[in-house]
Amino acid sequence: MIASRTIARKCKQLRRQGNMTRTQLAAKTGLSSRTINRIEGAEQSGYNPHLATLNELAKGFRVSLGDFLTAPARNR
Repeated sequence: MIASRTIARKCKQLRRQGNMTRTQLAAKTGLSSRTINRIEGAEQSGYNPHLATLNELAKGFRVSLGDFLTAPARNR
């Protein structure tokens, strides 16, 4: 199972690369702002979204689900 912190980091990374706010991402994906907040806050909370939610995020970012679920590059 993929770690919730990996999902949180990837979501933040892709959202920032797209110059989107959480509200804009929610509108683009059809997910609620609360869901986006929970996903991005998962590094601390451990929230694990459903696969369908992850699929909607991947579509919103225009990446495959597999690419979305890979760990983001670490800043060094």
